[in-house]
Amino acid sequence: VYRNYLNVVLEDPAVGAVLTWGFTDAHTWLNNISSHKQKRPNRQQRPLPFDQNYQPTEAFYAIRDAFDQRKA
Repeated sequence: VYRNYLNVVLEDPAVGAVLTWGFTDAHTWLNNISSHKQKRPNRQQRPLPFDQNYQPTEAFYAIRDAFDQRKA
């Protein structure tokens, strides 16, 4: 999802940064949403660039690669 989105928006040269609502899954606010807890009580959300141990995730690499491959 990160890669597909960034491949589209980075076509605009005015885009120079990406903002995520948090940077590590250790503190993501998504795991505190009651609707998520009801639907998947034993499944943690892992949407951010770094995992619970502050190691890069697939999202991190997708963000990095999208910027690296951006057409000048």
